[in-house]
Amino acid sequence: ERVLLCFNQQQYSHKQLLLVVTEQVQLADLPDNVRLLTVDAIKNAQFSQLLPAGSWFGFMVADDYYGPNYLTDLALATRYSPAPAIGKVAHYRYVSSDEIRLNHENKAYRFQKKLEARSAIFRTELFPSQNMYQWLRKAYQLEIEQPQVLAIDPFNYCKAVPLEIDLATIRPVTDDAADIASGMAYAELEQIAEQLPAQKAGQLEVPAYSAQDLQRLFNANAAKGKVQLDFQPNFIDVMSELPDGKHEYLYADTLVPLQELPGTSDGQFDFFLEASTGMNLQLLVVFLDADKTKLSHEIRYANKNHSIAIPAACVFIQFALRFYASGACSIKRLVFGQLEQEPQQLLPQTDVLLLTNHYPSYQDLYRNGFVHTRVKAYREQGVAVDVFRLRKDEPITWHEYQAVQVCTGSQNALRKALETGRYKHVLVHFLEPDMWDVLKDFIDEIRVTVWVHGAEIHPWYRRKYNINNQQQEDIAKAASEIRMQFWTSVLKPIPGNLKLIFVSNYFANEVMEDLGFEIPKDHYQVIPNPIDTKLFNYVKKKSDVRKKILSIRPFASRQYANDLTVAAILELAKDEFFNELEFRIIGDGPLFNEVIEPIIHLENVSIERRFVSQPEISQLHKEYGIFLCPTRWDSQAVSSDEAMASGLVAVTTNVAAIPEYTDESTAMVAEAENAKSLAEKIRKLILSEQLFIKMSEAAAERIKMTISKSIIIPKELDVINER
Repeated sequence: ERVLLCFNQQQYSHKQLLLVVTEQVQLADLPDNVRLLTVDAIKNAQFSQLLPAGSWFGFMVADDYYGPNYLTDLALATRYSPAPAIGKVAHYRYVSSDEIRLNHENKAYRFQKKLEARSAIFRTELFPSQNMYQWLRKAYQLEIEQPQVLAIDPFNYCKAVPLEIDLATIRPVTDDAADIASGMAYAELEQIAEQLPAQKAGQLEVPAYSAQDLQRLFNANAAKGKVQLDFQPNFIDVMSELPDGKHEYLYADTLVPLQELPGTSDGQFDFFLEASTGMNLQLLVVFLDADKTKLSHEIRYANKNHSIAIPAACVFIQFALRFYASGACSIKRLVFGQLEQEPQQLLPQTDVLLLTNHYPSYQDLYRNGFVHTRVKAYREQGVAVDVFRLRKDEPITWHEYQAVQVCTGSQNALRKALETGRYKHVLVHFLEPDMWDVLKDFIDEIRVTVWVHGAEIHPWYRRKYNINNQQQEDIAKAASEIRMQFWTSVLKPIPGNLKLIFVSNYFANEVMEDLGFEIPKDHYQVIPNPIDTKLFNYVKKKSDVRKKILSIRPFASRQYANDLTVAAILELAKDEFFNELEFRIIGDGPLFNEVIEPIIHLENVSIERRFVSQPEISQLHKEYGIFLCPTRWDSQAVSSDEAMASGLVAVTTNVAAIPEYTDESTAMVAEAENAKSLAEKIRKLILSEQLFIKMSEAAAERIKMTISKSIIIPKELDVINER
């Protein structure tokens, strides 16, 4: 039954099962691709007698689990590898109900010398005269040795799973992820393509230097240092072995008279350097006068439209290619003019679009990380959303972050996405005028829910702490006036399909106070940011970790009050027990060096200028007892909530929405702008083991019972699913 179950769930269709049983075993209603054989029937049979020529064969044993794409994984590998045998050397193994262990992970996608028969397939011609019965008797232990066999990924297979084990406990670990986007059906793509208008004339015939023109310009034998150029008829292959942080230029041998260069009109030079991706490539444009003396220069990236001003005295232009770090690409042409870069249509995968101004990447972990947390949580609940990051005037690009595909594009690209009519709901984080310029044209047909966070709606005086002089204040007031006019135009009167989400009651009331009018109650809702209590899980703290104090904060603004953290540490340095304490400060931003400077001499203060991922933050939480996080304003304070979920006692300040998410039993809340008060709160925890343990437990319990992901995400999904 186990073998039949595993075989029948295989998604690969070109398969047949030879099921060998004793005569006493009776099986009815077998599918057509299952052939029942008795032991006696195969005792003298060779593989060549039972298997079709040119086929592949393998073994399934009853004690192993074979996931739905086990055969698909192996069959696909035959398309890209000539290996005569392919299998799962890297594999999962059942250890206990609490542990499924990944073995030999470093052997995935590597050639090996042997494979276990129970988790591999082989070409039949390898063993034409082999006796099948003899092999079957040894199937559990049989290893096949060949000069070069291929080991692929470990998924869709688990070794040694007892027959009584419920396979539902195995599948989440070993099977392919359920939320992988499989794309759109070909028939649907074909229908969309047929409805697209014809491409605009002239895109392919624009004036340009072809690859051959560029070859003549840069010398057919050009090569410089660690950058090599290989000239082909229709492109130039570039290979760079430059180390990180290094660059080189390749200058054209010939100066080009300005009057002979297309794309130069009205004192502007329009161009587009077209190249494949794979390296950091830029075009240097040098402007020279009649005496061939340099006037100025501009450097611009490949694969973007550029329009640069031409100096009045310019007579000649010299081009140069700038290569940065290592990589490879193909240069195709230098277009004189502007290219249409937007696709004619974006293809929605769902009917919900999440629109944001920033989204995390592997290079920038802190860009709206809480938005990414939501997207993942929605997926866990079976609700997928498309993600669009608005960048004014930028071409369409995509990036992946932790299995989420993010599309970045302009207002025009956003408009095209909404014009498909497929999106029924747009979820917005950090609404900006550029977003609303597009959304307002669809607000009668598409529901729009806007999460309001703070900076995008605050008047200047709410962030006065960032202002250092009169000039900055004047600039802030001017920007504030524009910002408040924008929000007033959006919300008064508020469109029927528009709804706002605030993360705290304090913030909702503050916004309405600043705007000077009430938002109708049926057009806004208060839903806190969710805290992932599985990632930031509570582990009971030992009393001695109260002497280990952690701060993980951005240093991008005075809002995060890192200067108060530093002042509190200096205040504690006056205490006799100070050397028993351990501080760790992690963060980055333009204020970092200036703020940290007063404490860099302290031996028990560890300072790290870097960003950290959420999994690493979770691990750090396990090592510390106090989370020092003063603030000058916060609509919720997610970082301290995450720390509290992990059992740290947060030491923060009594401002904005902080009291809404803390109380005297779960956090130490100091007076605003008072470093001595912060130090005193820490001092209380240091001097009382019992108080620390009690508050640690209470903090974790409060977060779990009020704003954990399991509580908040269903509330957000109710908003998304409203009709």
